Amino acid sequence: MIRYQSLILKAAENPDNIIKELLDNLLKLPNALMSFIAGVILFMLYLLLFVGILVTIWGILEWLSGWNETSGKRNLIKGTLLILIAIILEIRL
Repeated sequence: MIRYQSLILKAAENPDNIIKELLDNLLKLPNALMSFIAGVILFMLYLLLFVGILVTIWGILEWLSGWNETSGKRNLIKGTLLILIAIILEIRL
């Protein structure tokens, strides 16, 4: 409430200043939005890397234990590909 009161007092003193501040804040919005989108993309890349590491470890354990040798090799390849995709995309950003 105090913030609004100070904003109203400022507007009463100089209304052009409030309009200029509003326009400046609107111009900053695309930068904030792009920053947010970049953060989301980086989070998804880190998530992809994490899942790739988990799948790779799971494939190694399956393959070495002999429990499911064919699926273990497939999981190892899938995990390695996920890790490579994540690394390549992070380098490109």
